[in-house]
Amino acid sequence: MNIVTADSLVDLGKGFSSEDLFPIDAISNAATTALRDDQGKMLQYADETGLLAIRYEIARFMERQTGQVVNENHLLITNGASHALELILKMIVPPKSRVVVEDPTYFEALNILHDWNVELVPVRMKNNGLDTDHLRQILAEGPVSLVYTIPIHHNPTGVSMSPDRRRDLIALSEKHDFFIASDEAYRFVGQSVGRSLYTATEQKALAIGSFSKIVAPGMRLGWIHSAPENIQALSKCGVLKSGGGVGPLASTIAARMLRDGFDAEPLDALNRVYRDRRNAMVAALSENLDSRIAFVPPTGGYFCWVEMPHASNVERLQELAAAQSISFRKGNKFSYMGNFANALRLCYTYHDAAVIHAATKKLCGLMADALK
Repeated sequence: MNIVTADSLVDLGKGFSSEDLFPIDAISNAATTALRDDQGKMLQYADETGLLAIRYEIARFMERQTGQVVNENHLLITNGASHALELILKMIVPPKSRVVVEDPTYFEALNILHDWNVELVPVRMKNNGLDTDHLRQILAEGPVSLVYTIPIHHNPTGVSMSPDRRRDLIALSEKHDFFIASDEAYRFVGQSVGRSLYTATEQKALAIGSFSKIVAPGMRLGWIHSAPENIQALSKCGVLKSGGGVGPLASTIAARMLRDGFDAEPLDALNRVYRDRRNAMVAALSENLDSRIAFVPPTGGYFCWVEMPHASNVERLQELAAAQSISFRKGNKFSYMGNFANALRLCYTYHDAAVIHAATKKLCGLMADALK
């Protein structure tokens, strides 16, 4: 339990889980068994696409979770979701091409994109996901190579893309010949999962998954799920050909965890905690938020997005909250254009439900004060 004293900081901006939720016993048991049974193979180089064992177990895991048939040959193992995006940019996106990003979006993804010689083009978000009508306007202005989207439990807004928007986005990618990097790191977090943008038939969709949110970020293990020709193109990366597939040691441990039924109870238990924490924040906002301030209850994941009338309200709120040992992330951090200075992102996965409810309730009072 995270014990928070009157003088300690309640950081509602932290975008990760608390250490007490990491499945230490499951990891330890899997590692011990793997080291005993693997005969040292887990310490050898792996295939460029990753160990067959982890690709097989991820495929079975996704089948159990979603009912969707998954072929392990449609998977490539990565060093987490961030590495997956980097690999897509390196191997598939031509230099100087246009890349569409949601506004707002995950700020670290913006940092990754800024490392590459591409032109970023922001597309609006709505309560049901990426605004495909706005995307049409962008496409009318010139070709696009990639759309980066977070369609399930969006970071930072917490919304999920509607089925109509998904179909529209896929149809546009096929018509206008652009790839979709679908960041689905929150797909299995805290709520029934949404449908992936890649279902084995979409030639232009690359779905990104990760163990960071469902096991621990230190596993540094993720995947790309896409058409075999895309997987083969990605696997030709010089780093993968030289160093071998990503993380054979972590992959063997994760494969053993999945084989031993990690998603049958430990993951369910984790998601029950996340749901309780999310419900605590949503309840505090619903019961105490000033009517002039807007928020949409998140569908799952880690985050809740709140919009105040003016940027000056958020500046004032930050001062008031700091004096009460509460912090959050300002909305303009998540915008390539510096928009959403009137917004704030709150994370509900780090602190206990009681702490989250109390801090969010107090923050609601401070928001009302910031409007004066």
